[in-house]
Amino acid sequence: MSKNYKVVKQRLKSTSGEFFIYRFLSMKCRSANNTALANIKKHYTNEKKYINKFDNFTELSNTELALWLNNEIYQKAVFRADASYQAYFKLLEYQKENHLEITAKEPDYIKGYYPITFSYIGNKYENGKRVFNIPLSVPFKRLLRELAPGINYLKQFVDVSKLDLPDNYFIKLSIPKILTDKKIKEVSIIPLYNGKKFEIAYTYLDDKEYKKASGSGVMSIDLGINNLATCVTDKGDSFIIDGKRIKSMNQYYNKRMAELKGENPYCYRLNENPITKDLEYKKDLKKKLKPNEKYKSFKTKRMINLMMKRENKINDYIYKSSKMIIDYCLNNEITKIVIGYSNNFQKGFEYSGSYDFKNNYLKHIEKNMIKSNNQKFLSIPFGKIKSRLEYLCKKHKIDLILQEESYTSLSSFMDLDEIPVYNKEENKEYTFSGKRIQRGLYETKDKIYINVDINGALNIYRKSSVCDMKVIEYLLRRGVNTPKRLQVIWGVKKRSNKLLGVNFIYLCSEQNLILL
Repeated sequence: MSKNYKVVKQRLKSTSGEFFIYRFLSMKCRSANNTALANIKKHYTNEKKYINKFDNFTELSNTELALWLNNEIYQKAVFRADASYQAYFKLLEYQKENHLEITAKEPDYIKGYYPITFSYIGNKYENGKRVFNIPLSVPFKRLLRELAPGINYLKQFVDVSKLDLPDNYFIKLSIPKILTDKKIKEVSIIPLYNGKKFEIAYTYLDDKEYKKASGSGVMSIDLGINNLATCVTDKGDSFIIDGKRIKSMNQYYNKRMAELKGENPYCYRLNENPITKDLEYKKDLKKKLKPNEKYKSFKTKRMINLMMKRENKINDYIYKSSKMIIDYCLNNEITKIVIGYSNNFQKGFEYSGSYDFKNNYLKHIEKNMIKSNNQKFLSIPFGKIKSRLEYLCKKHKIDLILQEESYTSLSSFMDLDEIPVYNKEENKEYTFSGKRIQRGLYETKDKIYINVDINGALNIYRKSSVCDMKVIEYLLRRGVNTPKRLQVIWGVKKRSNKLLGVNFIYLCSEQNLILL
């Protein structure tokens, strides 16, 4: 039986001294990894033989770099260089077997900061919490003792007066409560945003038994913007997971980020910055840039906090919505999920000329609408939704089928229109029985009105390999239920007891309930 490992991540809140230690160790891990890569390349060039990770670690264990890192952290950094080359060799074999045109790239040296990885954390408890210390080498602890009074050469790079070093010169962290009794395999401290933030990732053994799906039902899913996921089953039941909240998050993020970029001229292209309209200021700005550099990439603390907040909110929303879909499948005996997806989903729309416009003005409007929708689609991580559903389906033994979805929203399910596959080179124009008469409403040939996304989800099922004509005939006779719009639970707001009581009375009156 294969072991299942899961990861729990937390953002680290550190003092100035702890932050200095994280960045120092991260830079040394990067140097260790790059040194190991260089030794592998050198050994192969001189002896025409690949050096294994153990011999590589033995050769590099006597270097000055090994003194600054704990032995386990240094070993993990060196072993990762070997893992990079092993993945490179497997990719070369896969490329030769499948005759791929894309060439595999040899592992290159790393720039910036690198993860700090170690395994042993012990079983020490303090005040009911499981705690551990980040392993530090003896020379590095000696460096911190010398750095504290400011008598070290590093004082020219570090403001010692503002450096709040931890007690006894080691960092103590507490493990999350959900991992108190778990077997932790590995701990990684990961740098974010070029070392301006750090997060810690715990990899632990998951021994929990999950419910397995049973039955023979099929669900079809159509992804969108306002309707994040439109789900239809082969029994005619349907529901929609609201996507307007993610849209609202992205609108606020884009608006606020534009304001922050406007305050910082180095975040813009030279000829697009509204602040640098003065020619003299442009000249001064050009002097600060390199000759071939179009951007001066720089992110402020407010930008980073805004990016982190948006990422956390969207991840939370996607995780909860995916869980709602899987729970519905487990409770309704659904063992197969067909999801409409395209490799070019998040590369933006492209006008293909497949629509019959009456005049050039309508073409112009359609192109502008496509251009404005690009930002909305690119800001919604459909790839994360797909990968999350793949993970949950694998865990609950549900088959997930990815189906190419071109023309599924244009063709009519009720009229059984032929659903072609979009080909950019052919650029053909197709006509369909029905049409979209307004936003969210589709009209069939016989003047039957159906939700646009429901029509698209049904066509995705009809286009898939699991399509059963008996199910299609049943759905055409029976029809599809009016979809229920489900809202994802979004946080918990603190309210007074009085306000909660008023809301409870209001809900009871809405449901015709009598309070005793």
